[in-house]
Amino acid sequence: IAAFLLVIVLQITQTKFTNDPFKSNCNKFPCQAIEFIKNNDNYKDFSIFNHYGWGGYIIWEWPGKTIFIDGRLPQYVYENHTFLEEYFEFFQADTVADKLAKHNINLVLLKSNLSEIKVNWFEKYFFGIDENQLNNDKSNQLVIYLEENNWQKVYSDQTAQIYVKPESRN
Repeated sequence: IAAFLLVIVLQITQTKFTNDPFKSNCNKFPCQAIEFIKNNDNYKDFSIFNHYGWGGYIIWEWPGKTIFIDGRLPQYVYENHTFLEEYFEFFQADTVADKLAKHNINLVLLKSNLSEIKVNWFEKYFFGIDENQLNNDKSNQLVIYLEENNWQKVYSDQTAQIYVKPESRN
C-alpha cells in the first residue's frame, strides 16, 4: 500500500496542471491559425475542413464553431461507413472535389507538413488504421487539388496552412 501511495504522490507532484492544456503545445496545434480565422471577419463564418487531430483543440479554443471532424469519434457512422472513412475520401484524387462540394467546405485547415499523421495504438489496434497508408503520397491529393483549382493559401506557419475557396474570397 505504501508503494502504491508513493507512486500516486510522485505522479501528482510531476503533473503540470493548467487551465489551458493546448497553449503550451502550439507547435502541435494550430493556435495562430485559429486566431487568424477568428480575427478575420471574412473567414469567421466559413465551413471548415480541419485536420483529424485538431478537432478537440478547435472545440476547446472556439466553442460553438462547427468543424468537420473531431478525432475523438472516428467510428461515428455516416452514410454506411465511418466518419473517419468520409474524412479520408477528401485525400483521394477522384473524390476530393465531390466531398468539398457535398459538405460545402470553403476553408481548409491542414497541417503544414501532411506527412506527419500519427495514429495512437488504440486506433491502430481496435480500428485497424494503418499509419503508413495515411502517410503515403495520396495524402497530398487534397493540397494538389486546392492549388490546381485556385484555392488561395491565405495563411501558413510551421504548424498550419489555410486555403480558401476562390469564390468565397472577398
